[in-house]
Amino acid sequence: MRHGWEGVVLKLFRGKDFTFSVTGAEQVTDHPHSFVVRRQGARRTPGPGQSPGILARVIKPLDLADRTLAERLLTIQHRAYAVEAELIGFDGIPPLQEDLDGLMSSTEHWLGRYDGDVLVGAVAYELEDDLVDITRLIVDPAHARRGHGRALLDHLDELEPRRTSVVSTGTANTPAANLYKSRGYRETGRTEIAPGVTVTHFKRES
Repeated sequence: MRHGWEGVVLKLFRGKDFTFSVTGAEQVTDHPHSFVVRRQGARRTPGPGQSPGILARVIKPLDLADRTLAERLLTIQHRAYAVEAELIGFDGIPPLQEDLDGLMSSTEHWLGRYDGDVLVGAVAYELEDDLVDITRLIVDPAHARRGHGRALLDHLDELEPRRTSVVSTGTANTPAANLYKSRGYRETGRTEIAPGVTVTHFKRES
C-alpha cells in the first residue's frame, strides 16, 4: 500500500511524502455536491455575456485517468516540489522527476482544489483501518499564500475523520511544519535521507 518517495530514495519510510503547503484564511461554506470556498471580494472577470460574480473555489475528487487533468496536476507537482527542493537543499525527490505515466498509475486518493475552473492544488492520501496517511500536499507556487493548502486539509479532515493522521515533510520546510503543528500534529521523529537532509514525521490523534 505504501509507496511514498522516501522509500524510493532510501527505502527508509513506510510511504510518506514531503509536503509543500501554504497558509491562509478563507470563508468556508458547504455545497450539496462539493466543497465550496469563497473568499470575500474575490471576483471573477466576466466573459462575453456574463456578469461579474464571486469566484468559486471548489474541492472535489480527482480522476487521474483524465489525461488532461493529470497533465495539469503533474505541472503543479513539479513546481511545488521544486520549491520544496530549494527549501531543504535536496533535489532527489522522486515526485520532482515523476512522469505522467507514473502519476496516472498512482493508487492514492486525490482531492483537487479549484480556483474557478483552474486546478491550483491537491492532496493525496491513503487509508488503512482508522488511519489516514497524507502522502502529498501540493499547491502551485503561482497560487501560494491564499489558503489553498489549508482548505484541502480541512476538507480531508471532514471527509475522512479517522482517529489517526500522519504526514512527513522536509525538516527545513518550515511553512509546512508550522502548518501541521497549527493543526494539532506533533513531531514523532526525524530520518536522514541524505547527508544533512532530514525528514520530520508528524502524527495527530483524536
